[in-house]
Amino acid sequence: MTEQICLAVEAIKLAYLSHTPVVWLVTGDKEIASEIVEKFTVEHFGTFRSTKIPHVVLLKEFSDRSSDSSTTPSIFYLWYSKNGSDDGTISSLMNSIEKFITCHSNMVVDPNVQAMTEEHVQSTHLSLTIIASPTLPPESWLTKYIEVIYVKPLQDNEIQKIILNALSSKGIIFEDMYRLSQLVVNLRGFSSRKISQTISRCIFSGFFDYNTIQWPKILREIRFMKRQMLDGFIGLKWIDIHDDKYNETIKRGQSKSSESLDVISRWLNERKEIFEDTESARKRGYDIPKGVLITGIPGTGKSMMAKETAKKLRLPLIALDMGDLQEGIVGASEQHMVDALRMVEAMAPCVLWIDEIEKAFSGSNSGNSDGGVMRRMFGKFLTWMQEKTAPCFVFATSNDISKLPPELFRSERFDDKYFSFMPMVDECANIFSNLIESENTKYMENNLDDEQGYLFSIELTHPDTWKYFLNNYTRTKGLVSMDGNIWQEGKIPQCKLFTGADISMIVKLTKFKLLKQFSGSASNFKKELVLNTVKYVLEDFMPYGQTNLKDIARCFVLLSQNRFKSASSSTIINFDDYNVETAEMHYEANRYTDDYNKALYAAIVGAINFYAKQLNNENIK
Repeated sequence: MTEQICLAVEAIKLAYLSHTPVVWLVTGDKEIASEIVEKFTVEHFGTFRSTKIPHVVLLKEFSDRSSDSSTTPSIFYLWYSKNGSDDGTISSLMNSIEKFITCHSNMVVDPNVQAMTEEHVQSTHLSLTIIASPTLPPESWLTKYIEVIYVKPLQDNEIQKIILNALSSKGIIFEDMYRLSQLVVNLRGFSSRKISQTISRCIFSGFFDYNTIQWPKILREIRFMKRQMLDGFIGLKWIDIHDDKYNETIKRGQSKSSESLDVISRWLNERKEIFEDTESARKRGYDIPKGVLITGIPGTGKSMMAKETAKKLRLPLIALDMGDLQEGIVGASEQHMVDALRMVEAMAPCVLWIDEIEKAFSGSNSGNSDGGVMRRMFGKFLTWMQEKTAPCFVFATSNDISKLPPELFRSERFDDKYFSFMPMVDECANIFSNLIESENTKYMENNLDDEQGYLFSIELTHPDTWKYFLNNYTRTKGLVSMDGNIWQEGKIPQCKLFTGADISMIVKLTKFKLLKQFSGSASNFKKELVLNTVKYVLEDFMPYGQTNLKDIARCFVLLSQNRFKSASSSTIINFDDYNVETAEMHYEANRYTDDYNKALYAAIVGAINFYAKQLNNENIK
């Protein structure tokens, strides 16, 4: 018998001896729940399913006790999930529980039960209802009548024993202690049955060969099993990132639109060894990283970086959708949050991705307009962040930190806080070249018989091509010589200044125009043709840096107040150049030599100086 079963049985025994009417057993494993109930009944009443002493029956039998044996104290048991229970619907379950509690606690005959006698009442007072469920009770009124018992996960030594037993049963003696330790870490949160099942699948698939193992394939199998555990789970979604196509994208460079986040990449590289063996890292004195918060301009690769983080750390990526957790029933939203965080810990080690976290918790500062639901959910999340010991790395992104509760910025919530901003010309050029290379790769995979081989000329995969194009386009459009006078005249500069998302859309539009022009049959589009088509697309294209200069200025002012770190080693402006008291940004005319960077720098400094005082008057936080 495992320790988790022993502890649960002892806890139920104490609840029964103290005349608690209902025990709510929290576990996601129905078989473990049945085993716990059986062990409790056998150990403390002598026989399982006896007609002479307390026995296990379904709760629905409580209202239909008419035989002589029905006056015998019983252990009523059922399995409950969000969609219903062994008794049928949720409403019927609540009715059965209410009847049982009434008779158990008040020692009175229920007039609605025709066969109910004083003997029935006496036996009910000596009976116990055990409800097993992955979640807590659905109705708050139950809490004063029940005792909640959490089934603890298997201990590492128990997991190790189950693994070795499963291997030895097939004649495999496994002595690689390093891989055994990694197996234990990755199988945490599994039931004993699920562990044995997973190891057996790996054995029959040929992943174990006496003292050698095919670790990548075993890890893939474990993650497949974990993904199954998440299917249909409220608020959590498994994100696929470990497929071969994504791996190739990573190998070709910092994927697509996240070029301007190299500082975070280095931070992760320094710590990825910790996640390769978290237990060994703990023994050596390392603290397991909690996570990072990244905010800034929309479309600058924050979401893509979440996927790269999981890839770098070689961990599964799980997305938490706060909107799915919210429900109209009192207490349900908070319970969904607790259930989701508990499941995330069962998935550990993993990366937990919370995209646009301000949308999730923006209501936690708005008083009681929602009855305080968001504040309670936020409180449970903060407590979990502060106290969690499982290796769950939180990657949270935000587009507007003004809507985030200030408690989220306190020390030890996250390991670091970063911001992404408008990419400079070298970063933009790299994003263009990576996207073109990605398009070429997809084309080659789908057109193996094409002798040309590429959709776009290979010259367009060189960053220098795009750097020259961006500088030349900016210069010929007269977008460089912009100073504060233009802003003072009330004329907002019409700059073509791009985010990574803008560049991605430009490449897609350019490809569409070319394929449409050549009836979708041409390939290996030449450099000049493509660049001229890009110019044509840009005539009508309105990038973020052209339409949202006020938002860019607002973002910078907020970042300067909270002193986030730059996610990029090259940032177009610095906090040190901004005077908070006067709300003015120092402008240095000769700071940059590239024409695109000159335009970007002048436009942003001008926007900050033009809008900052207005933004301060609006009391941005």
